[in-house]
Amino acid sequence: MEGIGQKTLLLVEDEALIALETQAGLEDEGFRVLVAGDAEAALDLCRREPGIDLVLMDIALGAGLDGFGAAASILALRDLPIIYLSNHGEKEVLDRCGAMPTYGYIRKGSESGVIAASVGMALRLHETALRLALERENLRKSEELYRSLFENLLNCFAYCRMVYDATGRAVDFTYLAVNAAFEKQTGLRDVVGKRVTEVIPGFADLDSALLEIYGRAARSRVPERFEYRVESLDQWFLVSVYSPAEGDFVAIFDVITERKEAELERERLVRELLHLSAEMDAVFDLAPFLLSLHDAGGRYLRANRALQELFGFDPTLSGREETARRLQARFADGHHLEAGNMPSSRVLRGERVTGVEYLVTDAQGRAHNLVFNGFPLVVEGRYEGAVFAQADVTAYRGIETKLQRLVAEKEVILREAHHRIKNSMATLGAIITLQAGAAEDPKVAAALEEAAGRVESMQVLYQRIFQEADFESLSAREFLPSLVQHILGNLPLRDSIQVDMAFDEITLGTRQLQPLALIVNELVTNAMKHAFMARGGGRLELRLGSKDGACLLLVADDGPGFAPGADNGRLPGFGISLVKTLVQQLGGTLRLGQGPGARVEISFPV
Repeated sequence: MEGIGQKTLLLVEDEALIALETQAGLEDEGFRVLVAGDAEAALDLCRREPGIDLVLMDIALGAGLDGFGAAASILALRDLPIIYLSNHGEKEVLDRCGAMPTYGYIRKGSESGVIAASVGMALRLHETALRLALERENLRKSEELYRSLFENLLNCFAYCRMVYDATGRAVDFTYLAVNAAFEKQTGLRDVVGKRVTEVIPGFADLDSALLEIYGRAARSRVPERFEYRVESLDQWFLVSVYSPAEGDFVAIFDVITERKEAELERERLVRELLHLSAEMDAVFDLAPFLLSLHDAGGRYLRANRALQELFGFDPTLSGREETARRLQARFADGHHLEAGNMPSSRVLRGERVTGVEYLVTDAQGRAHNLVFNGFPLVVEGRYEGAVFAQADVTAYRGIETKLQRLVAEKEVILREAHHRIKNSMATLGAIITLQAGAAEDPKVAAALEEAAGRVESMQVLYQRIFQEADFESLSAREFLPSLVQHILGNLPLRDSIQVDMAFDEITLGTRQLQPLALIVNELVTNAMKHAFMARGGGRLELRLGSKDGACLLLVADDGPGFAPGADNGRLPGFGISLVKTLVQQLGGTLRLGQGPGARVEISFPV
């Protein structure tokens, strides 16, 4: 039997076939089974086999002693638990069975599991009875030892003569003799020959009940033993009083103030623990989580209401294997969950398991997603059982699946929208380019070409952003080089320009990248027109870095530079206005610097 260890059973059965069948079934259940065909053989085995733990006794044993007689003889030899195994159901037989020391009655033909369960229970009951008997004997010996020490070594001793009034009421007593322990424990000295009312002021009023007890003992000569709080001394005493002679009494007592206060404190703590236990029981039963308590073998000891309602049955009334079979446990992906790999099995091996999701099927055939958490209970280094706390996340998983489906649908819609926006931007750029080609005025054509370039820059940014899974941000190091190359690719003299680019790894949001892309487009385009066209080439430098929470952009060339004193330099008209507006949108500052060449420095917060 699980949790008990292999036990040896003595099966007393005169029917050989029944004995063989029962023996085989119980051995399959993990027991060692010895068989005796009659009472005499059973007694012989009990004498020779000290390892027998329990007797399964048939009542009808043929000739000789019957089962009851055999049981009585065995119990005379050894204290063994006996279970009667018989088909007799007559009242007389059952009455005899009840009158004998027994641990149960099982009908023949019962399944091996039923017999094994009864045997396991009987063994535990017997072990408990033996343990309690041993504890009682140890307690008795301890009490005797304590009493002996108390009476002979540790007790206070006072021999007194009672004083009564005219009505016979005890009103005082005189100390005739006391021992050293009396003086040491009570703190009262030089009391012999004095009345208690002289030694302890207020005694007669505060402790009249004790006077009454002493007076009663001195008159009746009936010994009494009691605990009493002497109010006038503010101490507790354990008192034994008897009368060696009429009118006299001997009080043998010990100061138990500390013990009594400890008892009162323990009683208070017990009340608090009982109150806390009731609260914990309520929390356990009303918790929305599935809570269960298990013994070391995995059997359900307690299961709260939420667990029973989800399972559709009380698992404490079913075996562990039966519960697992009914729940059809499997992993969340549908794969079968082997019994040895179940999270509960891992906890029963002493492992702490958290956050394992699996599926079970309730009594109505509905699947539930459970998140399992299990904790082994270890007391003084010994595994005693486990606590399982499980959450039913079925509803959450349904919402999660629905949200995933909605997100997938939104992504399809968003990508379609992106595709249409990209096509619209390409169409807009093409229209502007065609219009520039058809313009007769060169200034109009140039303006339209610049506008087309700006649209292309936006298109490059848009295309680059929506290639990423994260639409909200993009690496400047990955985006800006391709943007600059695209701008230069649409301008003359591109092969004659040396471009020096250095961009730090800075991630910027799309709200910052869009104006930054237009700024770079304006500055590179204007550098091409004003720094390189007249010379047929040159050098262009672009830098992007960060410092103290700010992003720093530098665009410089080796051209003639800005005109002296010019605020807007080579960025006349719409270009300088657009750059300034975009820098303001970034919340930054713009600075134009002189050479050699022209320098444009822009700073904005990251």
